[in-house]
Amino acid sequence: YQRRVHGDKEMEVARKLINEGKKDRAKLAIQRKKNQENLLKKANDVLSNIQEMIDTLEFSEIELKVFSSLKEGANALKELQKEMSLEDVEKIMDDSAEAIAWHDSVSQQLSAALTPQDDSEIEEQLNKWEEEDLKAKLPKIPKTELPVHQKPIVEENEDEEKEKEGRVPVLA
Repeated sequence: YQRRVHGDKEMEVARKLINEGKKDRAKLAIQRKKNQENLLKKANDVLSNIQEMIDTLEFSEIELKVFSSLKEGANALKELQKEMSLEDVEKIMDDSAEAIAWHDSVSQQLSAALTPQDDSEIEEQLNKWEEEDLKAKLPKIPKTELPVHQKPIVEENEDEEKEKEGRVPVLA
């Protein structure tokens, strides 16, 4: 449609009509072209408005989803607050702090009570246990003696005979 409106066809027709001396009809052709251009501009404006409305609607849907998510999150937080009061949280934090303090004091007493001699005795005991564990994991060695095999005696006669024949055994 835009091609038809923007085309120079109407203008050519108007020029022909002026050359023929039909000024009134040329004026009508030019007015028709102007009307078509105005209609095209209005149609484009309407299309732009429609596109803007579609974009606004899509954005509103996204905003609605965000709002719903925020609402669900707020409700979940409210439910958690019902199950857990501020006093409960403070009590748990105090209990945790007491447990940590007790653990620290026990650790401090244990580490302060040991002397360097105690440390070396503990180290010796650990080494002894590791050695015992290692021995327990090793396979048992049988205590019976293995039979002794004697090397077969090769008669010298066979070697002498081979030498006489000129054949000597050679290792490969």
